[in-house]
Amino acid sequence: MSDSVRKSTGIGVIGAGFQSRVNVIPALRLAEVPVVALATRSAASAQRAASLFGERTAAYGSADELLTDAAVAGVIIVAQPDDQVQIVEDAVIAGKHVLVEKPLGLTAEQARQVARLADQHGVSVSVAFMKRFAPVYRQLKAAIDDGTLGRLQSFTLAFACDSSSFAASPREHLLYAAIHMIDLTRWLFGEAGSVVTAMNRDGQSLSLSVAITFGSGVVGTLDLVSAPSRQSEVEAMTVCGDEGWAETTGSRELVIHRSALSDGDFTSVGDVATRFTAPESTMSGGAADLHHRGFVGEMRYFEAVVRGERSPLSSAWDNVRTMELCDLILASTQDSPEPTEWALGSPGPVREEFVRRIVEGSKSGSTTLSLAYRMSGERMPAVGDRRMLIDSTGQPAALVEYTHVHEGLLGEVPRSVSIHENAEHADFVRSHLEYFDTLAPDVRAFLGDDDWSPTSDSQVVSTVFRLIRAVVPSA
Repeated sequence: MSDSVRKSTGIGVIGAGFQSRVNVIPALRLAEVPVVALATRSAASAQRAASLFGERTAAYGSADELLTDAAVAGVIIVAQPDDQVQIVEDAVIAGKHVLVEKPLGLTAEQARQVARLADQHGVSVSVAFMKRFAPVYRQLKAAIDDGTLGRLQSFTLAFACDSSSFAASPREHLLYAAIHMIDLTRWLFGEAGSVVTAMNRDGQSLSLSVAITFGSGVVGTLDLVSAPSRQSEVEAMTVCGDEGWAETTGSRELVIHRSALSDGDFTSVGDVATRFTAPESTMSGGAADLHHRGFVGEMRYFEAVVRGERSPLSSAWDNVRTMELCDLILASTQDSPEPTEWALGSPGPVREEFVRRIVEGSKSGSTTLSLAYRMSGERMPAVGDRRMLIDSTGQPAALVEYTHVHEGLLGEVPRSVSIHENAEHADFVRSHLEYFDTLAPDVRAFLGDDDWSPTSDSQVVSTVFRLIRAVVPSA
């Protein structure tokens, strides 16, 4: 290779950590992409990594040194997430085209900052969303674009891994692990219109169930899971159109289903399933995995971008929109706060009876003097609030959620509300007058009124709730 070609198309690598050693460097070698320079935080480790490409690859002990090398026209950056924005900006200012490992930026605003800088300096920044280069997903994309499935209707996508060793929060799980799948949905279906997310966190396990409506009209769900039980990464997608549907298994198989039958004709064999799968042999080894997951295709494509032959498939502005979708998912998360403890009635048989009835379902409401909230300083409950009912020993017994709150006179509590405590309205009023009378000494002291007594005209707060779960006592 001549010096003039090397100066205009040479590719450098910054970073030789785990991701680089396991995926990026092997993929570059399989793609036969010439690497003219490699940099890490020390010259010695850089020299070891550079030796994998041959003696003509220069080794540098810092990113700054590599970025001054005139032979480098494009740089692949694989650094720690907190460091990547600064390194990318330095590369852009140095006039280098960039392919950077995800995530580029920890927020959409950081991503936007880099995209603007790249525009100002006239270089391209690509983000390594390698799913766009995986043969299975490229085949699926082609089937969507050429109308094989007809008009798209819906999809489901499941992704599971164990990210607990490197992701300590839902945001980190999205940005460090699941972002590939989130970007994949954008690439296939367009921009999201609305997002609703439900989340469950339990110890080291995290589950996000994301319902998305895209501007194209496609609706679907993403199940994004991190759990210690998911040591083997799992991904699967189903896409439904009005003329066919497709399903993927991992990154190695795509099946497209179409029916040639007319409406209501079940007398012949007309369903057609076309299966695309990755060939396996003893010769493929680990190289097959890098091809099928998209790493090799991504490296070849970036080389073409640096040569000026292609435009980025996952540009810096694409990354902004993917980061915006990640932010939407997190902002829409229905993550309820820790429930307030609720001691219903006095400890002993009365409270235990209340707990038993709530758990079995015969009691799904409660009525309290409005004054009680002023006396205790507690906030009046609201619809959607959750309470953890405790038993006589102070242990959690049941989690409930308020579905209706009514404030008014005891005698005028609607039948639709009182029935959640007593079958007969008269019994509801009588039982509460009897209970409120036991509170009279405390109420009188609070009001400074020795004549106070509960009546059917006493102001009360009545609630209706649903049982979310009963707490099973630990052994």
